[in-house]
Amino acid sequence: MYLELSTMSSCISNSQSQIEQFKSILDMAIEAGDWEKANSARVAIKRMSIECIACGTEEVLTQIQKALSDSWTRLRLSLSKEVISDPTHSAWRIHQKLLADAETCGIAIEMGLLPGSEVERIKEKVIGFLSAVPEKISTSTDITKAVGAPSKSVSIVLGKLRAEGKIVSRRKGQFVIHRFMEC
Repeated sequence: MYLELSTMSSCISNSQSQIEQFKSILDMAIEAGDWEKANSARVAIKRMSIECIACGTEEVLTQIQKALSDSWTRLRLSLSKEVISDPTHSAWRIHQKLLADAETCGIAIEMGLLPGSEVERIKEKVIGFLSAVPEKISTSTDITKAVGAPSKSVSIVLGKLRAEGKIVSRRKGQFVIHRFMEC
């Protein structure tokens, strides 16, 4: 069981199916009251979330957060009042850990954690796109589509570029227009 879960978490390429498998194992363990198996599945999902934070894959991290939250809700609804009030019970501990792991994913998503290499990669693409045609007015949406990165990641990079004085941004109606600053 542990080997199967750790092998599954080593590659995020088919993340949607992995998340579904983890969630299925976790939910079956919760239904069966097998807290050791539930914890193993939770740890495997947590490892996957850490890999996602390191790689900057926000979409997958959002899916992981939803899977953890759903399993936490399922466990919460299945526990009796006696178990919930007993912090020594294994189910209560799994319940608390699921909640903490879901919150960790949520915090990482809110903060928009991107590793330095990812920021630099996106930054190069944004500068390349904006400097290709300096007189062209580009919206955040245009840049996001051209760069092929999540809008949150592009927004973080645009903020960094503004702070560095490499681009100027201004609001025009409902859009934010960005231009490359010639040095």
